[in-house]
Amino acid sequence: MNLYIIGNGFDLDLGLQTSYNSFIQSEDFKKLLAKSSSNNLASHINNYFKRQKDQWCDLEITLGSYVNEFCNVHPDVLKSQFAELKSELKNYLKKQSANLSFENQVNSRSFKLLNIIFEGILNQTETTVLNFNYTDTVKLGLHYINNGQVLEMGTLKYINPHGTLSTDIALGVNDDFLRDGGRAYSYLRKAYSYNYNLNHWTKTYQRANKIFIFGHSLSIVDSDILHPMFEYYLEDRSIGRTITILDTKDSNDRINDKISELTSGKIASFKLDNEILINPF
Repeated sequence: MNLYIIGNGFDLDLGLQTSYNSFIQSEDFKKLLAKSSSNNLASHINNYFKRQKDQWCDLEITLGSYVNEFCNVHPDVLKSQFAELKSELKNYLKKQSANLSFENQVNSRSFKLLNIIFEGILNQTETTVLNFNYTDTVKLGLHYINNGQVLEMGTLKYINPHGTLSTDIALGVNDDFLRDGGRAYSYLRKAYSYNYNLNHWTKTYQRANKIFIFGHSLSIVDSDILHPMFEYYLEDRSIGRTITILDTKDSNDRINDKISELTSGKIASFKLDNEILINPF
């Protein structure tokens, strides 16, 4: 089975302005900053952004830090601020998605991966796409390659753990990001969202023998999903797996650091039975 794990770098490679940086500097986010007297969460995110790198994981980390550092914020007040943040994020991403044009991206690495996915489906290869993005660019891209025809879903399955723009988005933090259980702020937990759906994820990754990871930072905010997979691949030697990771061209050391974290420092053992290909195209 082929497993494709898609992160924000996939959308960026298709020309969409979906970076954390772009959202923070957008008119949609500035609407929240204009309400700084009533939305301190937006101000906190803006200040955090000035000190950090441009990654979506920083937004999720900031949500947890805001509660942990300013635990005197009333849960109902923060819930309202959080709802405003989600609303403006959805508005922004919908505008960006409307600008998607595959005609201008046929030479991109994302489009090449779409063709690989498409060829596998044509060959009746069981295929799962784990899409961490809120956008439907993979589905739309396959539709485009198939000359506008909807693909038969027999061998193709989508998993959208963070929801989609067409339904609702699951924005928030992992369970361990909130100190002392954070019960009063449970709405910040991604797993509490109705749209947080992993659709038998464990059985899926256990059966995969070819794994492609494109544009995902392998960050701690998704460790609840990725750590069990890497730990399983570390221990399971029943099949040889090939893991292809596509990221920025200078990311080799950072990727190896992330694999080491996800395998509890046992990267050498991990590579004994798993072939790792970093940026082969």
